[in-house]
Amino acid sequence: MSGRSCRGVVLPWALASGLWGLCASCSGSVEQDATAGPAGAGGESQPGPLEERTEENLPADPFSDTWRPAAACSPTLPKRTTRLSDRHLANALRDLLALPAAPAFASTSGSRESFIPNKAAPLDGAVFLKLQGVVEELAARATATGAPLVACAGDSATCARTFIGKFGSRAFRRPLSAMETEKLMAVYQAGAMDGGYAAGIRLVIEAALQSPSFIYQTELGQSGDKAGKLTPFELAAKVSFFLRDGLPDDELWEAALNGGLDTASGLKKQVDRLMATPAVKANISSIVQRMFHLDRLFDANKDQSFKEFTPELVKSMHNEATSFIGAVLASPTPTIESLLTSRKASVDAKLAAVYGVPAPAGDTWKEVELPATQRAGFLTRAAFNALEATPDESSVVHRGVFLVRELLCFFPPPPGADDLARAEELKKVTFTERERAEKRSMVPRCAGCHAYFDPFGVNFEHYDTLGRYRETIKTPQGDVPVDSVWEAGIFDVRGKITDAVDLSARLAESGAVRECLSRQFASYALGRRLADEDVCTVAAVNDAFTKANGSFNELVRAVATWPALGDRQGVQP
Repeated sequence: MSGRSCRGVVLPWALASGLWGLCASCSGSVEQDATAGPAGAGGESQPGPLEERTEENLPADPFSDTWRPAAACSPTLPKRTTRLSDRHLANALRDLLALPAAPAFASTSGSRESFIPNKAAPLDGAVFLKLQGVVEELAARATATGAPLVACAGDSATCARTFIGKFGSRAFRRPLSAMETEKLMAVYQAGAMDGGYAAGIRLVIEAALQSPSFIYQTELGQSGDKAGKLTPFELAAKVSFFLRDGLPDDELWEAALNGGLDTASGLKKQVDRLMATPAVKANISSIVQRMFHLDRLFDANKDQSFKEFTPELVKSMHNEATSFIGAVLASPTPTIESLLTSRKASVDAKLAAVYGVPAPAGDTWKEVELPATQRAGFLTRAAFNALEATPDESSVVHRGVFLVRELLCFFPPPPGADDLARAEELKKVTFTERERAEKRSMVPRCAGCHAYFDPFGVNFEHYDTLGRYRETIKTPQGDVPVDSVWEAGIFDVRGKITDAVDLSARLAESGAVRECLSRQFASYALGRRLADEDVCTVAAVNDAFTKANGSFNELVRAVATWPALGDRQGVQP
């Protein structure tokens, strides 16, 4: 059936079903919800996205000993409806149509999806047309001659009704109502009239996957309840999008159908089962990789004088970093300490040259121990230091800001245009990153922000723009010895720190880092950044993580069984 004929049936069905009203009525509030925190009686919301934060709404004082903001506590999140993120929408299409990989889908061209998955672009006409094109192409492939989805051994209408019941409920992530089933049967009949069974099924797929019930994720609970839990199907979706990065598998779906998620013990049983699967282990590794921005490594640019920085070297850096994270998280006891202090690495000849270790033969890879005085954990790897650098130099600012934002959950305000101009002027009269940091520390306007992150950035000065270890820095005035020592004083990471190896060990022991990781994983699972008023609820997650000595397994389990994931309050939007 042609795309024009499809739209002639699919869109009227969506409108008539009453489901499309959700898209129209939520076009403003849904997208606001994707970035805003819970609003209380006073209408206060959480601080904005990272790029919009200012000194007036920083989450905590970094110079206090602990990361415990003083703020009103809101133990239960409000009900809401959010659009699936690009990533989750694409993965849902993969799961529904049994595709070997998720299809490419991006709401906004040229942009990368943020770490928190539900920060999605508005579903305007242009975005919907993109989705429509993807869905129509996938539906055509899924219903081509001989495809499993169009196999029918009996009466075609009976087969269609069976297909609608299973496919529709999985696409909508809840059982279909009788009215929805009949409307989809009418869609099938319209398609089958023109092209037979396969054409009818194709049109059903197109209709279901362009419905708001597929595109949007509800967190509303039972209709009419002002406070209470998500429905079992909403909870199954939340847990699955966190643990599997996709739709619930068959056993989780059956548990939602049969009351297996109605109790804390039932939910824990499913979480424990899922965490033992390879798919979940791989996804947790993927979450950490995205938290460290590793996908952006392929966009890194270096000055042409660094001829060693080839696409092949970038690929090797990425492979080493992802395999390191994967190995840490797949171990029997995956901990934050292992992630930040282990010296194990897999290298090929290109990376061996970067790390200064013996190279394996040919194109092979081998496991090595990196030099103890130079490397310890992910933050000292070539991938991180090449990514968080400028095209021709190391970067105190890039590396320091990454650490305070991603590992300490402190968000310094962005620089203004005047600040950037001053930075360029400073480069003209200084020759090393440390020298610039020292100059900034003497200017109150600069020091007010840079004191948060420059000390950490200086600790990484032994790594050049390619992540190679160095003892000296070449300057127009000759070689200058690297001085990576600086006094730190943020949260519980305090005192003289000699270099990145020393810093990594301090961060591995930091309670503030554990609390930040608890917030990061909880934010990922919820689909929004946590606000200060969430501290009381995430404290339980952090306590479990801390008592387990920084075990990632316990962190993931604590988030997946976290009451805040399934409790909601307020009237239905």
